[in-house]
Amino acid sequence: MPLSVLLLTAANSERHITGASRDKVTVGSLQPGELVLCFDKLDTVDIVRLGLGIPRNQKCCDGIIYYANRVLKVICLVEMKHSRLDSAAEQIKRTYEHLYQRLKSECKGCEEIFQQIVWRAYVYRTGSSTVDTEECKKLLRDKFGPENIRVSSNPDILGFLRGENDTVRRKGFQKGKR
Repeated sequence: MPLSVLLLTAANSERHITGASRDKVTVGSLQPGELVLCFDKLDTVDIVRLGLGIPRNQKCCDGIIYYANRVLKVICLVEMKHSRLDSAAEQIKRTYEHLYQRLKSECKGCEEIFQQIVWRAYVYRTGSSTVDTEECKKLLRDKFGPENIRVSSNPDILGFLRGENDTVRRKGFQKGKR
């Protein structure tokens, strides 16, 4: 049921996730063989939340991005915050727990493929301190592992979906290498 609810109510062709204050996390230019599906505004559409098993009185993350290439399948939960990154972590964890359990129960014949999915968490922040950032990562570490969490002020999520680390990405922008 989660996929049908997500496809019918939250899928968009814009390749972005929108936050409550109109912030956007975008997916840049794809290479051949890459696929992206964006499921937006999960937290504002009751039927999506209920389809994931999240009660109306509980918040969930802003969106989900499914990314695949020839070797990698990623489900990335996205939340946008200006402050209070601890609540961003809680929203992502809650969404993860519900989505993971729903997909696991529905994937009876595809356990091997389900085990290959890389789960990632992306918090787009525009105004919190590095102390908040580290605490947010700490709260998410048990579900995602340190390499699959990013708290960033960069709205382009594609490098993270591909598994590129921050250092590699920053080197590409040094000394006029744009």
